Amino acid sequence: MSAKVQSYICFLVLVILGVGICLYKIKVKGMPFLPGEKRSYWLIEGKVKFQAEDGPVEAMLGLPAYYGGYTLLSQDGAALNYGFNVIESDYSRAIWSTRQAKGQQTVYYRFSIYDSGVKETKVTIKPAPFNSKYPFVEDPEKSAAEAVVEAAWRKSATSESFTYALMRQLNSKTPSESVHLLLSVLTEDYTKTQLLRDLIKSKGIKAASPICLKLEDGKRGITPVHYLVVMGRNGLWLVFDCDDGVQLSRQDMLIWHDKPFLDLIGAKDGSVKFSMLREERSANMLTMQNEIKDDSSVMQFSLFTLPAEYQAMFKVLLVIPVGILVVVICRNIIGLPTSGTFMPILLAMVLQDTGVLNGIILITVVIAIGLLVRGYLSKLNLLLVPRIACVVIFVVLLISVISVVSFKLNLTSGMAVAMFPMIIVSWTVERMSVIWEEQGAREVYRQGGGSFIVAIISYYVMSNNYVSFWTFNFPELLLVLMGAVILLGTYTGYRLIELIRFEPLVVEE
Repeated sequence: MSAKVQSYICFLVLVILGVGICLYKIKVKGMPFLPGEKRSYWLIEGKVKFQAEDGPVEAMLGLPAYYGGYTLLSQDGAALNYGFNVIESDYSRAIWSTRQAKGQQTVYYRFSIYDSGVKETKVTIKPAPFNSKYPFVEDPEKSAAEAVVEAAWRKSATSESFTYALMRQLNSKTPSESVHLLLSVLTEDYTKTQLLRDLIKSKGIKAASPICLKLEDGKRGITPVHYLVVMGRNGLWLVFDCDDGVQLSRQDMLIWHDKPFLDLIGAKDGSVKFSMLREERSANMLTMQNEIKDDSSVMQFSLFTLPAEYQAMFKVLLVIPVGILVVVICRNIIGLPTSGTFMPILLAMVLQDTGVLNGIILITVVIAIGLLVRGYLSKLNLLLVPRIACVVIFVVLLISVISVVSFKLNLTSGMAVAMFPMIIVSWTVERMSVIWEEQGAREVYRQGGGSFIVAIISYYVMSNNYVSFWTFNFPELLLVLMGAVILLGTYTGYRLIELIRFEPLVVEE
């Protein structure tokens, strides 16, 4: 296998690996691909009140089985003199317990959810079995129920249309005798929603009447209500308001299992009211906060787990490969000459602290004065290492002087000259002086000018918000950059500057 074919294979493998990991984070983990993206964040607080009977008390509040189009981010409970635990199972619940309580008690359950950006998956809601008090076991109610069900069944094709047909009959202003008889059995404990649930289940269709809570920003003291949920043909639960006869959206709906909502031991007269608040927060921070709290998540190895000091350092380091790609393109494809291979990258990093114009002026002044000193040292016939050492010492002194003078003149940009890499500047002075001696001043201007042009291009690319965001949040994309560099390394054609250089020959032909 030739070296060029191996290079192409490396390119494909690196691109597939980098893009694959990136797509996994976006599609599965819900990480935003664009900076500044905001997502909905809900803070919901449940206030549970009950009357303690002067003894041990245990209050159990069922937790939602479905959070709409949202993901649970955090949860906690609070109550004076109560222990609090959350039991995670098929039927999750929050439990408050105490050895002694009497009189009116109030405990709180607070949780937050956010829009994870991940496509909604099927939710499992466990319907309650047929009510043991199912009223339609004897005539005339049994015959009436069968008549209503069969009339709706003939005029429907799916569980959804069947539900609509039943609701139209029960909500009709002129109900039939069968419907009128069924409505007469409704009580405070057996509502229209539960009646519809049982009628639908009589045809073998999964249905439930769980507690549901609609998310509404700024609402306080909201009591959750029972809605009808029916299994649709696509495997998703459909939510219906039986009183209005309409289907509701699951997106902003919290749904509990069709099981006891609030169970009290050693207490009575329980009630639950919810208050909620909606905000727009950074999608990136919400996603990382959710993933980092999960010890089993692969995101535990994300850069976000590092201390803030090191995160700031990596935000600078991870954009360097992007600048390197710019240098490779400018040198191998365009043909711009530079003083050293990666000197433009170091200059671009300096420009991020000084600004383009100020940085170019300061660097030019330092290198120009350094060349004068280097020219004098060459007359002393010093050895290489002592000569470079003298240049380094002089560059440090020169930068110190420029910083002090800039401070006295209230020129804060001039103080950023201290960010210059001393050794690199000194070596650049040495390199340029050698080029001056061997190839003349024109070559120094040519390489120096090319270095500044590439540094400016690299600066604008590296300081771009999108580039900074992608390299830090999706460092696997650096594999794609590596693949691109490998691919560019196989290019042996003309450079753009050479095309301009040889254009007169083409014209003559």
